[in-house]
Amino acid sequence: MFDVKDPNLGPSRCSTLRAMEFSGRVYFDIGSGDSWRFYQLIARAFEERVQIRLGWRSWVAGGVGAGPLTGQERAQAAYEWVREVMPTKQGAFLQALLVAVHEENKPPGADATIALACRVAGIDADIVTAAEVDGEGRRLLEISIREGNELGVVGVPSVYRLGPVLQVRTTGAVTHGKASDRLETINRMLEDDGLWELRKP
Repeated sequence: MFDVKDPNLGPSRCSTLRAMEFSGRVYFDIGSGDSWRFYQLIARAFEERVQIRLGWRSWVAGGVGAGPLTGQERAQAAYEWVREVMPTKQGAFLQALLVAVHEENKPPGADATIALACRVAGIDADIVTAAEVDGEGRRLLEISIREGNELGVVGVPSVYRLGPVLQVRTTGAVTHGKASDRLETINRMLEDDGLWELRKP
C-alpha cells in the first residue's frame, strides 16, 4: 500500500534548507490516472519537506446525472461526506480510496471498497452508510462539482489558488525525479498570468 503521512492537510515539517510551500484547492476525479499521479507527486513532495496546504475537492466531467451514482461518483460522494462530517479523517480516507482503486484495482463505488477505505482511515464503516453516501454525500458532491465549474475547471486534476485554475496533465515519468522541482514549476504557472498554456505535443 502507498504509505504517506497524510499529505493533504496542514503544513509538513519545515525544512531548514528549503521552505517551499504548495497550497491551494485541488479538483480531482477518483478514477483519473492524472489525479492519482498528481496525488503521488504531492506525497513525494511532502516527504521532501515541502509545506503542503491543499484541500481536495471532487469534480466529475458533465456533472451527476439524474439516475443512480456511478462507481466513481459514489466513491467521491463518500469522500465528500467524510470531508464534511469527519474532516480530520478525510486525508487518510482519500488516500485509502486512491490506493484501493489504482493499486489494488477495487471497484471505486462498491460498498466493500468504501468500507475498506473506512477501516484504513480509522472510521467506523457502519457510519458511512449507503443512505448517507447516496443522499447527503451526493448533495455535497453536486455542490463541489458546481463550485469547480464556476471556477472554470474543465479537467482534472486542476489547482485553484485565487486566480485562474490550472489543469495538470502528467505521464508516468512524473513519479520519478525530484517532486519539489515539479511543484515549483506548477507554482510559477499558477502565479504567472502571462503564461497561459504549455503543451507537449
